[in-house]
Amino acid sequence: MASNVSHPYYPLGLELPHYKENSLPDVAVTGLTLGSFAVIFWLAWQYTKQDKFGRLLGQWERAALCWWVLCGCIHMVVEGYVSLNSGTFPGSNNFLAQLWKEYAKGDSRYMQADACIIIMESLTAWLEGPGCFLIVWGFLNRHPLRHVLQFGVSIGQFYGTLLYFFTEIFDDFAHGPRFHPYYWWFYVFGLNSPWLVVPPILIYQSWKELTKAQKGLDNVTGFNTGNGKEKIR
Repeated sequence: MASNVSHPYYPLGLELPHYKENSLPDVAVTGLTLGSFAVIFWLAWQYTKQDKFGRLLGQWERAALCWWVLCGCIHMVVEGYVSLNSGTFPGSNNFLAQLWKEYAKGDSRYMQADACIIIMESLTAWLEGPGCFLIVWGFLNRHPLRHVLQFGVSIGQFYGTLLYFFTEIFDDFAHGPRFHPYYWWFYVFGLNSPWLVVPPILIYQSWKELTKAQKGLDNVTGFNTGNGKEKIR
């Protein structure tokens, strides 16, 4: 059934009876959002100069912690909003609703409250979101679980992003203007691509540290598997 309400979403004729057009221009919505992300990253950079033991952190360590702070905010605030308001935000005009309505011009699954998308966003918001802040706490306090947490949350982020893209490929890019330079390449691909790049790097870092820890434990407990044979001292 075609909608009587005019809107910019795909597929054309999608029924959105409660849709309200954004009151802010797209440049303002996108600019304020990216500006907020930059401020969060900058503030995190200022407050992650050293751990609780007074050890100064390197630039790589600080950048990783800033990434986790930003991820936590995005997951819990932005994605948390759509998780809790998936059925009503198309008719709202608060800033987060306008943000999602603007993003949905590239992926209308959010406007349709697609079950897979909303469940995925909910898991991201309420499991990975708090996990991001636990990771920051773990590294600043040098907690022994810090790399376990980073490994697990990074896998979740990477898997979720792959699922997001592959489900849209499976649907033959039916939820937005196919490969539009702004709505697809910038919104859908560009804004999600960091989660295709950064998590694998952090997975590799934590994998190395966890492997090193296991080897150290094997040496201490008398099990040496380095040559493929179990050795008891």
